[in-house]
Amino acid sequence: MAQIRPSAPLAIALAALPAFLLAACSPRSDFPSLSPRPIESTADAPPAAPPATATTDPDLDARAAALLKEAKDGDVAFSKTANASCPAIARGLAATEGSETWILAQQSLSAIGAARGRTTSAAASLDQLAIESSVSMPGTDLTRLLEAAKQVSALDAAQQARVAAIRAGTCG
Repeated sequence: MAQIRPSAPLAIALAALPAFLLAACSPRSDFPSLSPRPIESTADAPPAAPPATATTDPDLDARAAALLKEAKDGDVAFSKTANASCPAIARGLAATEGSETWILAQQSLSAIGAARGRTTSAAASLDQLAIESSVSMPGTDLTRLLEAAKQVSALDAAQQARVAAIRAGTCG
C-alpha cells in the first residue's frame, strides 16, 4: 500500500497552524479589550433608592381639602334635589310619553343631573391637580390629595348609582 505524504509547503502550513491560533489569543495593546466596560458593570446594579421622605405642600393639601368640601356640599345639594324630585319622576315613568307628567319627570331628571355638577367638577379638578402635582412637584407627598380624590370618586359613584336607580323607578 502506498503511503500519501503531504507536500512540503502543506506540511509547513499545518505545523505553523497552532502557532497562528495561539497568536490570536495573545493580548495586543493596539486593540480594545473585550472585558466589560465600567458602564456595563454598573448596569446590573439596583436603581438608586427614592428619597427617604416626601415633602408636604400645605397649599396643595388646602386645595385638596377645599375641593373635597365642595364635593361634599355638592353631594348634599344632590341628595336634596333627588329626594324632592323622586316622586315626580316615579309618576312620570308610569305616564304616557309627552304628557305633562312625563315632561315634569324629564325636567326633574335634568335637575338631578345638574345637581351632580359640583361633585363631578370637584372630581375632575382633583384628578387634574393630582396629575399636575405628580409631574411638576416630584417628591411631594400626595397622600391627602389622593385620599380626597378617592372620597370624591366614591361620592360620584354613589350619585351615579342613585340616578340609575331613580331612572329604573326605585326612589331611595
